[in-house]
Amino acid sequence: MTSDNDLLCLSDLHLAQHFPLRLYPQFEEIETIISDISQTLNIKLPHYHNYQSMTYFMFPDTTAERLVALSLLSNLLYYIDDLYDRHKLHPHPETLDLPRHFKKVIEIFCLGDAAMPCQQHLLYDTALALHHHFLQLSNPTWFEHFVKVLTEHLMSTRPQSMTEPEHYNSAEEYFRVRELDGGIWTSINSIEFAANRFLPQKIHNHPHIHDMSLLCGRIATLTNDLFSYEKEVIDMGSQFNLLAVLMQSAGLTFEQAVHCAIESINYDTAKFVEACDTVPDFGTMDLNTDVQMYIQGLRDILSATWYWQMATDRYRSPTSPFVELRCPSPLL
Repeated sequence: MTSDNDLLCLSDLHLAQHFPLRLYPQFEEIETIISDISQTLNIKLPHYHNYQSMTYFMFPDTTAERLVALSLLSNLLYYIDDLYDRHKLHPHPETLDLPRHFKKVIEIFCLGDAAMPCQQHLLYDTALALHHHFLQLSNPTWFEHFVKVLTEHLMSTRPQSMTEPEHYNSAEEYFRVRELDGGIWTSINSIEFAANRFLPQKIHNHPHIHDMSLLCGRIATLTNDLFSYEKEVIDMGSQFNLLAVLMQSAGLTFEQAVHCAIESINYDTAKFVEACDTVPDFGTMDLNTDVQMYIQGLRDILSATWYWQMATDRYRSPTSPFVELRCPSPLL
């Protein structure tokens, strides 16, 4: 797709220069715990090692107890994403029944044992484990909102129809679907849980904070489309990817689409960095401290967007169109 003289480089993204690597210091201990739990719940896919470490990059300052909860949730979402992948040409046999299963997962996550049905399903057992991990550590208002965010994500996780392929007229139209499917809002809304500091809704509604959250979501989600292009578009034949959308909607070549995407992501990154330096005063020391906590959480997600995706072998192959992904990861 590219010649050796014209290699496409993910390093043209400006993430690493603005968001340094931060990693939970005892991540090996957490991995032993969460690996055992995931094995017991039977949600360890053969390539588990390629996705299980993301939370260690996203939430470097949380407690062990909260990181276990967040890692179990992350592992479940990756299990769902990979097993019922919308990019697959041949959908999983349970595809048509997914809405019912996901609704029950949310109900169990909220209510615990009282919502467990007679019908057994490993998603239900994991939802019950998550109920016990999250509820006791959560602020009730936060938990109620998080359930809505998780529901939106799960209900958007559907394999696309082979007879009705998805088409988008612009990158913006695509992102409105992709941000829900990708689950970035579950990560952003986990910042407060990880820190055990919960912001009032007026802070989330403030235009400056709202815009910073949206920028973080766009940067993280669309950067992932660069890393996952070969896996999703070349290997699986999917068109649900930013680069494919740009090529289809704007008539760009692959190389032009890559440069366009990187330019857009770098523009959003510059806007985010500028917003970090112009945070308004929210009136009290406690509120200002909590806002800075939240912004650091956004920064950690953007750090993970680069460093975790460079650390995992999930997107690496000798034939990657991106030179940085053609060899095994040097990290972890």
